[in-house]
Amino acid sequence: MPPLPVALEMLRKIQEKPSAMFGGYVPFLSVKYFTEKCREVYFCIDDYSDAAFIVTNFSLYGIFHEYGDMGKDVSMREERQHYIEMCRNNLETALANLNILMPANHESIIALSLGSNAKSRIYSGLSTQF
Repeated sequence: MPPLPVALEMLRKIQEKPSAMFGGYVPFLSVKYFTEKCREVYFCIDDYSDAAFIVTNFSLYGIFHEYGDMGKDVSMREERQHYIEMCRNNLETALANLNILMPANHESIIALSLGSNAKSRIYSGLSTQF
């Protein structure tokens, strides 16, 4: 996972100016829901679900793509690219290791929808944006 300060910076950016991903590319995913999932993953008291991990990594991946190249500093862009790859790898690993008997609930449906969206884009060569 990207470091907490970096994730918090992205959360602040989307609070001020929501990413096109929320309500646009992924109409069923809201900033509020994503923020809740980030809290579950980054500040977990109990174990978080695979679905929360998938939602968090999918969203961070998209946000880093959208906001990641805004800086003029080359080292900052390289750092953001590293976080993009990290989120993509986390997402692919989580999807590959999903339990076939995962709970049939709203959170799981969102995670599976995001996962199928991500997989189709990654393998079709459109992995630059969700």
